[in-house]
Amino acid sequence: MLTGQVIYSLLSGNSTVASMTGGRIAPSFQAQAAADFPNIYFYSTNTDQQQTLAGPNVCALEENVKIVVQANSYAEMVALTMAVISAMRIIRNTIAGIPVQGVFFKDSDESELNIPDLGNSFVVNVNEIEFKIIFDLPS
Repeated sequence: MLTGQVIYSLLSGNSTVASMTGGRIAPSFQAQAAADFPNIYFYSTNTDQQQTLAGPNVCALEENVKIVVQANSYAEMVALTMAVISAMRIIRNTIAGIPVQGVFFKDSDESELNIPDLGNSFVVNVNEIEFKIIFDLPS
């Protein structure tokens, strides 16, 4: 819940990401038609609670997430990927009322998918971008 609020707020609040996707930003995969690209969906891969991450008696929650960028062209996918990475770079801020220690880029993995669409097919360029988000939690 915290993670989705932070990711959605950062991405939808970024004018470049919002205009490129037309607001197609979702917390889970949804079947798409060719006209629904580019889009973004995101999901959590694991969560780990850490003690004393930021000092004595402070708890923090680390969550690894993947943000998946899908676009019709490779160039569009690369441009949107760079906009997502830029939008997600924050250190010590409050996002959607949630205290965040930081969002850190970890990795990305590009691929190309051939998707059937009512008898036709189309190619979608995909990039899975992995981030680690660290939340402050009350001790």
